[in-house]
Amino acid sequence: MCPDDSLRRPPAPDEWRRWAAHSRLIGVDEAEIRRHLERHGYDADAELSALATHPYLVAADWMAQRLRKLESILDVQNDLAQIGEDASGIQRRGRLSADAFLVEFYARNRPVVLEGVLDEWPALARWNPEYLASRCGNCVVNIMDGRQDGGHHQDYVKGRPRAVRFRDYVEMVRSSGSTNRFYLVATNDFLQRPDVAPLWGDIGPLPGFLEESRRLSGGSFWFGPAGTITPLHHDTLNILFVQVTGRKAFTLFPPTQTHLLYNDLNLFSEVDVEHPDLARFPRYADATPLAITLEPGQSLFLPVGWWHHVRALDVSISLSFTNFAFPNSYRWRNPMIDAAPNGFTTP
Repeated sequence: MCPDDSLRRPPAPDEWRRWAAHSRLIGVDEAEIRRHLERHGYDADAELSALATHPYLVAADWMAQRLRKLESILDVQNDLAQIGEDASGIQRRGRLSADAFLVEFYARNRPVVLEGVLDEWPALARWNPEYLASRCGNCVVNIMDGRQDGGHHQDYVKGRPRAVRFRDYVEMVRSSGSTNRFYLVATNDFLQRPDVAPLWGDIGPLPGFLEESRRLSGGSFWFGPAGTITPLHHDTLNILFVQVTGRKAFTLFPPTQTHLLYNDLNLFSEVDVEHPDLARFPRYADATPLAITLEPGQSLFLPVGWWHHVRALDVSISLSFTNFAFPNSYRWRNPMIDAAPNGFTTP
């Protein structure tokens, strides 16, 4: 580089300075930051000098060190889990009592597959697309369409609301084959509709597990074709996920692996679990997924904070409940970065 070459290089714009600051704080090598700045024609010497001395960055680096201390604690807990009882995966328990569920799983923030607790529910024998259409086919529901068009996972899971008659939606599901384009998801408030009330007679109680008086407000309905995907995220409450028809494949990660999952916005991870980009998300290589397939009649307890990715293997009808008979309210501070949905990738 000529001695006066830097004079001809412009300063980096704010989006590049934000990227460079973030890269420095997460430990990207200075030479790599320099390479990107120079490749795009910016004055790397001036920008790197500012990064090293700016009071804002000095304070941010102190906060980053505190964050890394917390992450080191999570790493220790993950290492210990690999040699303890959690290393064997997710337990499946038949006829588990509510008291044992509370002590062994709910209070310990551990997932479990419950078998046999839904055997008396009429829905297990009755619910299929045709039956649902015969019971409430004329009601209008809001499905999420265009789900494959979203760029960020949060948009991708929502899609665009579209009002359709339920009978027509059933035909969409039956004729679509495997697709993730549309989905009737939990936010539709399907079960709270008066014209869907006949379906509640098919849903039995779970005494001791769920609070019956709050089941209308605490229950949600999922219905879609094979191939629907809910990308990697966590919830802010404990959830009992009930599989009525079809199968769903779950990939789970404990909350102690949050720092490996690139949670840059709200409740979602940036990582595509089915096709992880390790060049973009290298820390994901240290995460340990737990995979299960949920069969009809089985329930999965998803503890608060546990990450999960879900794919429907068949035409699928599911319910989820948050109205536990135990405390289920928590405070969360989720990341809401202004740079989202693209995060801190190079501009």
